[in-house]
Amino acid sequence: MDIGSTAIKAAMLSPGRRTVHLKGFAIVEGADGPLGPRAVSEAIEKACCGQTPAMAGTAVADAEILTDSFTLPAHLDDKAIAARVALHIETALKKSHDELRYDYRLESATEDNERVVTLVTARRETIAERQRALTETGLDCRLIDVESHAIARVMQQSGCLPAGESVGIIDLGERLRLAVICDQQCLFRHTVMQFAKGTPLAIAEAVDRVLALYQGHQQAQPLSSLWLLGGHSDPQLAELLSNRLQLPVRCLASALSVHAPESIDKNELQTALPRLITAIGVAMHLGDPNAHWH
Repeated sequence: MDIGSTAIKAAMLSPGRRTVHLKGFAIVEGADGPLGPRAVSEAIEKACCGQTPAMAGTAVADAEILTDSFTLPAHLDDKAIAARVALHIETALKKSHDELRYDYRLESATEDNERVVTLVTARRETIAERQRALTETGLDCRLIDVESHAIARVMQQSGCLPAGESVGIIDLGERLRLAVICDQQCLFRHTVMQFAKGTPLAIAEAVDRVLALYQGHQQAQPLSSLWLLGGHSDPQLAELLSNRLQLPVRCLASALSVHAPESIDKNELQTALPRLITAIGVAMHLGDPNAHWH
């Protein structure tokens, strides 16, 4: 599930490799608030077609997490690594590790025989709020993902993340979100809380501004392509941006291979697909036992 500021998007998947096997989906506008149990229940009922999913997951916005990296000696065992991560949170982030929910991943060893640790943290209440949104409707919440990572997972499966290239992802929902991914690492993320959505030109100008922020970032690398998703993405905007930026720009929904049963209206699915990307990415993570971090 993707619980947004104005709508809840749900997608039910069954296992698949290069193709997304979509069993059902729903988009419910948040009549009783974005986290209201009534809207969550309605989305689940529509997406699951009366079936009970084995497990469920959702995601938090990139603006609600903090990502940090640090090094540890390569010889430490799992218990020692966990202790050092908790110590880093208290000393470097000035937080008690009990105040936060966190996850971490060990990267490959450096030439100095050290391991780089990528750490992601969020406020405990932020995660608890997302969990409650699902558990209050009787769902077994197994995963809280991060939106940009869920989207990158869809892109990876669709072959849209070439090795060694920096790729931009623009999510055009109620907010404008930019994430830059290279080799499955998020190099940059930024959220614009409000932007003009009236015309393709107004949206293109907002994209120009957020890309200018990225270009001023110390780790900025040239983008090989730009992918659009969200309710305000469409091929006309992609063409306009491609001409303005002199860069390949495509809608991610057009690159996604989706298998759906005949009971799902294909036109309705094509209209909804740009808004379902995050929910699909969460479901992919949830169904892959090898995808989780520590």
